[in-house]
Amino acid sequence: MKESVLPKIVFIDQDECLVSGGWLYLLNEFLGTHYVMSDFSSYFIEEEAIQDPMLRKEFYQYLLNKNIYRYVEYLPGALAAMEKLCRSSLYRPYILTSYSIPQVYESCGILAAQKHDFFVRTMPFLPRGRLLLTSGDKMIFRGDIRIDDLVKNLENADQKILMTSFHNEKVPIQTLEEQGIIRVKDWYEVEKVLKLK
Repeated sequence: MKESVLPKIVFIDQDECLVSGGWLYLLNEFLGTHYVMSDFSSYFIEEEAIQDPMLRKEFYQYLLNKNIYRYVEYLPGALAAMEKLCRSSLYRPYILTSYSIPQVYESCGILAAQKHDFFVRTMPFLPRGRLLLTSGDKMIFRGDIRIDDLVKNLENADQKILMTSFHNEKVPIQTLEEQGIIRVKDWYEVEKVLKLK
């Protein structure tokens, strides 16, 4: 009798992993600038772009009054890869995403609703119950595979996949090797790593 194989649990981050651009769009709209992602090296781009703490606080209020997920775009190949993951009998994918902004933690609950609505609207093939929203710490979840753009969020997984993004390009190869992290540049590489068909 053949033993059945349980599907692998895959946790996938949203921002800068599946989608990008909304934060930058709203930052440029607020400042009247034309920044591009390569102008920045840290995750919180507004901290590099806005030196004045009061103006930065105004930006956060501006951001919270908009729907950031009306301005994002899926990274190339992300939707097709996610659909393959959802249809595969080998994997059980979950979106695992934080809705918190540490600088305005008390006010950022609205982002949870925006993230939920975004996935309902744009990813109808994602099974209900597969969107996990957290207020920050993702480490409570243990999975077989994690796909994220932050090295610290790749803990608690057997296979760790780092999605290359503007803020993690300088993570040393030695760090990746020591932590058993596979770096990918896009979702086409994710498909190859996971052998999706």
